[in-house]
Formats: sequence, C-alpha cells, structure tokens
Amino acid sequence: MRIAINGRFWDQPTTGSGQMVCQLPPALPHADDALEIVLVPPRWATDQVTAPSPRMQVVVPYHRSHLGKVWLEQIAFPLLGARLGVI
Repeated sequence: MRIAINGRFWDQPTTGSGQMVCQLPPALPHADDALEIVLVPPRWATDQVTAPSPRMQVVVPYHRSHLGKVWLEQIAFPLLGARLGVI
C-alpha cells in the first residue's frame, strides 16, 4: 500500500499538525513493512526534511501564502496522489 502525506506543516513542529506530519512518516514503516510513504514537503522546508527514505519524498513547489496552501490542498496534492496511485 502507498500513502501520501501532505508535509505543509513540516517546518512547524510545535503545532499539532506539524507534530503529526513530522512524527508519522518515520513511525509508519514500523507498523507495516509493505507500506510505502510519499512525503510531500513544502519547497521552503526541503532542507529540514528527513524522510525515512529518499525515494519516499516528492517535492511540490508552491507559494507560502493562503492561495498557495489552497492550491496545494485542492489541486496539486490530489493530482499528485492520482499520478502516484496513492490512497
């Protein structure tokens, strides 16, 4: 099974969403060896991202604005998920 995780809050590890997105990718492979994770971090946080495996990271460039966030969540992320066959 392949899942995608929206890493929009990767650079905010003190928020609830940031804690989840930072802690979930490293923990999930321990739950199921057959699980493949695609982490989609924001372009501005790629130097801070430590994905469990390099093949698990896909960077989608978008602007750090309200409109950029909406574009990622409503357009780019769903299209990427369909292209990669993730659930």
